[in-house]
Amino acid sequence: MFIKTKHRLFLWQPILLSGLLVLILASHQTTTAVPNTPEDDPIWEAAAPLSAAGQDARRPRIASSPDGSHSLVVYINEIDDDPYYTMSTNQGQSWSPPSGTKLHATAGTSAQVIGVIDRNDKAFAIWVEKNVALGNELVFSTKTGGGSWTVPAKVDPARVTNAEILDPGVFLDETNNIHLVWVQEEVTYYAYLNNGTTSWSKPVIVEEEPRGFSGEPNVVVDRSGRLYLTWQNDTATGGLEVVFSRGTITGTPTAPIWNPEVENLIISPPSNIEPLVSHAVLGLSGNRLSIAYTRKIDIVDPMKNDQQDIFYTTCSVPCNSLNSDDFKLISGQRVEVNGIDPSEVVPALALDNLRGAAYITFSGVLPTTTNPNEIILSMQSCDFWGTESNPFQVENDSNYRFVKPSMVISDRWLELAYERISSDNSHMIFHRRAEVSCPAYVMVPFLMKN
Repeated sequence: MFIKTKHRLFLWQPILLSGLLVLILASHQTTTAVPNTPEDDPIWEAAAPLSAAGQDARRPRIASSPDGSHSLVVYINEIDDDPYYTMSTNQGQSWSPPSGTKLHATAGTSAQVIGVIDRNDKAFAIWVEKNVALGNELVFSTKTGGGSWTVPAKVDPARVTNAEILDPGVFLDETNNIHLVWVQEEVTYYAYLNNGTTSWSKPVIVEEEPRGFSGEPNVVVDRSGRLYLTWQNDTATGGLEVVFSRGTITGTPTAPIWNPEVENLIISPPSNIEPLVSHAVLGLSGNRLSIAYTRKIDIVDPMKNDQQDIFYTTCSVPCNSLNSDDFKLISGQRVEVNGIDPSEVVPALALDNLRGAAYITFSGVLPTTTNPNEIILSMQSCDFWGTESNPFQVENDSNYRFVKPSMVISDRWLELAYERISSDNSHMIFHRRAEVSCPAYVMVPFLMKN
């Protein structure tokens, strides 16, 4: 039996039910009036800009330190093609600098910047540097406390090829090691940075017998050091599929060895059924692995947009029985896009370790409304992914497109960064936050004496 409460305080509330002492640990709820929304929808605070007027700010990525004390937002300003950043030390209430400022002035073109903050509150920015003379390089810079960002260094100093690098993804494990994946020469590579060191391990290919051109890899690492990876592959018929692999790394940082346990498992529907499945996101909370992806339905009518929806599953690591049948439609209704950047719906996933809840946001056009532009929608696992209601509309203004959400949980706060596109095609980064809304339930056996 489940019990819900709207009075969310940081205390244990004992309730006796059928021989079980049910302890409800719920998040703090302020005295702000509660709007007429489903009970578990977060109450989002007003949006605040994180980029300055005149910037062409694209593709934000938000990160939080494990204890929630520091938040980092990074993005690319396409006016000068340099990486920009801003940071918060109070779960997004305020930011310094108040508008994103240049992280580093690069000689070439920077792209696809991502960030992570370790358990010592050291911030890392990682991005693709495109230089005509050197070709593509994957570089990183760090910042500690009030210090400056370090001069960017190569993740792989020994790299000699100029092959294109795409789609870096990063994960911080429980022992403060940083794990990095990216696409190089159309396959997925992996490297790690041990806690307290400054040199990455030698990159290793983690895609045995590639099935097609890879894209958008993700990695998480459990307490035993086992890696879980997803990425998307082109199919022979021109579609997209999502691939899952699992394994371990042995050897030394200078000579790592990839030991696959599960290789190239297709976790999306067969390509002859659903030809366009992509944009997987991956998360780990304790021993629970969460995966979501986008399924795109091709519409033959050229006057109509392709329709898309979000699928999700979770499993206990090592997820031995994971397969495509485990995924459930959670987005409630299909959405569309209004433009080519992005041309597909991309979900953002955040996991609440304390309360065992998952939150997903995504952008899309609701075909049942007159608004032609994307809005930001959210949903959460504690209301069974919207079976009680449709996804909650976080950001909805027909004068703008709201796209490319990135989300993280910082202490008890959901933090969301996203891109707002105006009718004149100007791009700005905005931030919203909300207290986590899913309460935690702990069942404790309770013996009664007659």
